[in-house]
Amino acid sequence: MYRRSTRALAPGPSLGGTRVSVRGQWALLVLLAVAAASCLGPGGAATQTAVAPSRSPAAFPGRIDEVLRAPIARRCPPAPAFHPGSAGAVAYIAQGSLHLVDLSSGRDRVLVRRGEVRLVHGPVAFSPDGRWVAFGQGLVVPSAGGRVCSPLGKRPPPRYASASSWRWMPDRDVLIGQTLHGGLIEAGVEGRRRRLPIRVDSWALDPTGRRIAYGHSPHVPRIQQIRVYDLATGSRRILYRGSPRRIAPPRVAKWSPDGRWILFWTRLENSASLAADGLPLLAVAAKTGRTERITPGMLVYPGFLSWCGGRLIAAVGWDRYVTRGKRIVWAVPPHWRTGLLTPDRSRSWYEPACSPDGTRVAVVSTRSGAEPRFDAWDRSLWILSPGCGAPEQLLSTPGFSYENPIWSADGRSILVVRRESKPRARASLCLTRVDRPGRCTRVVRLGRVGFGYYGINAYGLDWYEPGP
Repeated sequence: MYRRSTRALAPGPSLGGTRVSVRGQWALLVLLAVAAASCLGPGGAATQTAVAPSRSPAAFPGRIDEVLRAPIARRCPPAPAFHPGSAGAVAYIAQGSLHLVDLSSGRDRVLVRRGEVRLVHGPVAFSPDGRWVAFGQGLVVPSAGGRVCSPLGKRPPPRYASASSWRWMPDRDVLIGQTLHGGLIEAGVEGRRRRLPIRVDSWALDPTGRRIAYGHSPHVPRIQQIRVYDLATGSRRILYRGSPRRIAPPRVAKWSPDGRWILFWTRLENSASLAADGLPLLAVAAKTGRTERITPGMLVYPGFLSWCGGRLIAAVGWDRYVTRGKRIVWAVPPHWRTGLLTPDRSRSWYEPACSPDGTRVAVVSTRSGAEPRFDAWDRSLWILSPGCGAPEQLLSTPGFSYENPIWSADGRSILVVRRESKPRARASLCLTRVDRPGRCTRVVRLGRVGFGYYGINAYGLDWYEPGP
């Protein structure tokens, strides 16, 4: 039952020497709000259609919610033609705005300014054809510039994980996004929407865009399950059933590139704190339901898993600090035999990214231990060649860190975030050639970036390269 705080019952303000009751205070606030709205008139805040032009977003030092914003339509307007140079374009978040930079010309422009929508944040992802950029809560904007739209409709508040749980279909300008209460919506940019008849805790779309693997834990019986939903036929089937003792739904990570395996983390208790120190990683066969354990413990970050062709590369190891004892291993289905790629235990290795041809792995490394402050230790970038010798250092600068590696389509270059090794650091995007160690050409400045809890930083950016 709701109870008023005793502090709320303390004597309130007075008007002309007359004490006003709590109910009177509420009535006064309502009257003031009505009066303010009437003063604004039909062109005021109640019907505002754009950010007030007389003030820039930087002029609002308070909450972003205070900015007057344009209404966001579900149906997206036709996207203008988008023709980046041969090196492609990078969409990224900087200082609360969504930018796009053409890597060939160096032209940088703002797609969504700070305050134009409620909150501009990651993740960021181009549509398969590059004409659209999705970001934050699943909002969409044309890559060539234009109005922001929300094909998924009203989204959960940013503080909920489901707000950022969305994916582009691999071959269409269609989004699938999670609702606040675990439902899924399929929505095209042209306005077509349908609600899928499933409820999910975590989920992953297969490489063809036809099947969804999702974690489920029915109340009766309360057993962990991995289920697969077919978008074309609407069929559902159970692939994995966990122990009755495991009451929390498993956390789905991703599919294998050939669609034969689903990777997931299993949880004994529904505790985020326990999961923060690591969970076992398992694989279940999409056809037979056969389950294999890959590693007994690793952090629950999809960015710690990468596929090099038919070989899985994973950053494994317990403890929530990414700087403490993480190692890079490989594993090969169907028997999931594993091997170690980073035997040097004086360093911690994480965030692996496979090259497009699957022959090399870019990986972030730092000294092993618990940082005295988050992001205080330098991170360097290394190249691993599975089965071909020791790791090779690509980038290392005292006082700076290199993170979030993204390979170019031809495998010759890597885009990375370069930042100062301290909390609230200045950062930039830079491009390095694999055959030129020690050199990284700055692309754009990101300004100051926040610190990463326990040393892991998530940057909102994506690289689109036009096909041949």
